[in-house]
Amino acid sequence: MEEEKKVVDLNININVTQQEGCWGKKELSDNHDCPKIKVGMSVAQLAYFLKMLADLGYIKTTKNTVSDSIRCIIKNISTPKAEEISFVSFKTKYYNPELSTKQSVRDVVIKLMNYLRKELNQ
Repeated sequence: MEEEKKVVDLNININVTQQEGCWGKKELSDNHDCPKIKVGMSVAQLAYFLKMLADLGYIKTTKNTVSDSIRCIIKNISTPKAEEISFVSFKTKYYNPELSTKQSVRDVVIKLMNYLRKELNQ
């Protein structure tokens, strides 16, 4: 039986708008005025995707630093439906992802794998 290949076309975009004097600085202060990174994922998808990276060791966190990491993320990222992301909402979705969120993130990972497969075959 042939392996079933699942190709999923999801809209995942990351847009960064540069403002003069922001990204060119070597170090940014806490009150920097950089634009947020706009991701094409929901808050729930983003929270679960980042949790996966942390759980697998690609983002280094400890139980004591997860809240700090979440604060940093929500300060610098926006989603299509949330320019400002609630700390409580993100943290809840990070620790308690719904099955539908896991399934949609699986589709994102499949799309990433298909992209990588295509890049490797060129």
